[in-house]
Amino acid sequence: MDLKLRGWLSLVVILLWSRSTLAVERTWEAQESLYEIGLAGASFFLYDYPAAEQGRLRALIVPYAYYRGKVLRADDEGGIRGRLLERERIEFDFSAAAAFPADSRDNHARRGMPDLDWIGEVGPRMRVHIIEEENLRFEFNLPVRYVFSTDLTRVDDRGYLFQPELSLKIDNVWGEGWDFSLSTSAQFASDQLMDYFYEVSNQYATIDRPAFQSRGGLLGNNLVLGVSREVRPRMRAFCGAKFDYYGLSVNRRSPLFKDPWNAGFAFGFSYQLYESGARAGTHF
Repeated sequence: MDLKLRGWLSLVVILLWSRSTLAVERTWEAQESLYEIGLAGASFFLYDYPAAEQGRLRALIVPYAYYRGKVLRADDEGGIRGRLLERERIEFDFSAAAAFPADSRDNHARRGMPDLDWIGEVGPRMRVHIIEEENLRFEFNLPVRYVFSTDLTRVDDRGYLFQPELSLKIDNVWGEGWDFSLSTSAQFASDQLMDYFYEVSNQYATIDRPAFQSRGGLLGNNLVLGVSREVRPRMRAFCGAKFDYYGLSVNRRSPLFKDPWNAGFAFGFSYQLYESGARAGTHF
């Protein structure tokens, strides 16, 4: 499961598009609080980059804020995003996300090469709500995101990522309080992003790491499973796993391509410190 830090860049586009937004009231959304504030902590294992053979165990505790307004949304459905247009079954929104950096000194395959910086993604997404029931949601997501990297002193263009996805969410699946999620997707990346992960220029070529010219196309496929449960009032525990297969990647012959299978996991908690009395449905 990719655990992503949410970005603020989408706010600009959200404000520009706010006058054209049409919203549809959904029962489960209308009953949720308009906004809430809390604390979340997680421990998780992630690989350094797609098809790497090494990864890192990380831990993180951060405050969080949810807002479920008519235009601006910040929640567990996709981070900070703006609803650009919404009909009965089809929704267009805008979201942003980011992934952790990797130090090349700690990765055998990349040793001597530049580090991988923070990676950010931002762009529009189409969501097709195939099944919409109070405890069951099945949808098709079609995001297209611009990708950039940054070391917090500069920003570099990394092209685009296209990731069609099928997503299933079931509430109270094993009894009251148990929520289950399942998603599967394919990732297609442009030349620039593939270069960032897999290209080896002559400058960094060695006997064990020959020069390689990458190209855009299929990056990989993944399956994500997640379970969460309310363990006490205002506190929820969660765990999840992500399985990636890169064996069909167009750059599988790169010397930086080390393992066609990657698997990650995460577990943690969230604790709600405050929620508004107003419900989201009053603002649709």
